[in-house]
Amino acid sequence: MKVLVKDVYFYPTVNGMPVYGISRIIISVGHEGEIIGISKYYKDYEEYEKVKLKDPKKAFEELKSGGGSNNIDPDAIKAKINHHFKLQV
Repeated sequence: MKVLVKDVYFYPTVNGMPVYGISRIIISVGHEGEIIGISKYYKDYEEYEKVKLKDPKKAFEELKSGGGSNNIDPDAIKAKINHHFKLQV
């Protein structure tokens, strides 16, 4: 099997933190290193409102009781957080 195209995703940042979602720029690179495509799905960041962060323990309890979302396989028995980001407020 030979890789013919590799896509590289660029996401916006706010205060040095990556913002994942719909806004992104995708560069498609061909098998010989040439750029074969550029896609731009980007919207400038607009501050909507400021909210206080929840206490992490309370947020975790809400998540365990189904009051949130995650991308963990529903059949998983264990999950491990390998690293965390420092949020600057």
